[in-house]
Amino acid sequence: MNKTFWVIFLSIYVVTLLYEYKKMKRASNKEKGIFYAFSLLCLFFITAALFGIKVYMPMQFFVDYISPITRSLANRYLDPIIK
Repeated sequence: MNKTFWVIFLSIYVVTLLYEYKKMKRASNKEKGIFYAFSLLCLFFITAALFGIKVYMPMQFFVDYISPITRSLANRYLDPIIK
C-alpha cells in the first residue's frame, strides 16, 4: 500500500488512542492491560507495514505449505471422479 495511506492511518490511530486515553482512566487494571497490549500490537503492525517489514502471520504457513499439498491431493484423486 501507499505510504501516505499508512501515515494517515497511523495519525488517525494515534488520535483515537488519545481520545480513548481519557476513558481508560476509569477502567480496571485488567481492562487497561488488554487495551494497552492490543494498542501496542496494532502500533507494531502499522509501523512494520510503514517501513516495509513483512511480519510472518500464522495463516501464511497454511497458505504456503498445507494448501499446495491439499490442492495436489484433490487434483490427483478428485479429477478422475469429476471427469
